[in-house]
Amino acid sequence: MRLVSRGAPSFFFAISAVMFLVVVVGFSRTFFLRSLTNAEDMLGHGIPWHLIVHGLVMTSWFAFMVVQTWLVRHREVATHRRLGWFGAALACAVIAAGLYTTVKFAPRAAATQFDPQRATDIIVGDMFTVLLPFPALLGTAIWFRNRPATHKRLMLLASMLISLPVGSRYADSLALLGLPIWPVALVTPLTWLIALAVYDKVTLRRLHPASVWGGLFLIVALILPPLMSRTSAGHAFAQWVTANA
Repeated sequence: MRLVSRGAPSFFFAISAVMFLVVVVGFSRTFFLRSLTNAEDMLGHGIPWHLIVHGLVMTSWFAFMVVQTWLVRHREVATHRRLGWFGAALACAVIAAGLYTTVKFAPRAAATQFDPQRATDIIVGDMFTVLLPFPALLGTAIWFRNRPATHKRLMLLASMLISLPVGSRYADSLALLGLPIWPVALVTPLTWLIALAVYDKVTLRRLHPASVWGGLFLIVALILPPLMSRTSAGHAFAQWVTANA
């Protein structure tokens, strides 16, 4: 048990740091280094102010995860708990910025030659993720904040979920270089979920219940939106968002 307790903080710090680096590198061309690359957003325009705010908020979230896991790794638990309430406020900002960005995307996509089905996929997927799975995982993590093993897994799963869009940025970059896009599979939420499962099996000899139930919830949250966006209800929802944005 001592080996597990020592290894756990290192693993969660390492995977949080890797996720942060993946996000920064993935968005470097279209966000962080945009002044050098002259990249436009997916609608063929310059990046509006709300996307800049959204990018900063999301980056702050992943940086926050690195800081929190670093504090636990170095046994600064009291500081970790005090910063937890800042994290709750930051999570609210993640939700608000995500919703605003999706709402603003809908009419902008409708006014251009952007693929309607892809627009529906984005609207339904982003709305579903921000409104339900992310708050659910995060709220459950906060509820179990006095159970460290459960808390840290649920926090990690919530971060995995909102890391999904970075995959499309890697796919776009690889396509621009004329390279195959299959390596994108290495930076998806399922990659991090597999890493968590392997960690559980190595250290606990079993899957932790939070990894099992949270992982299943994550998988459903990833699979359901693409299916929903192909239905008449999904199209009706996307049209309603567009009309009321």
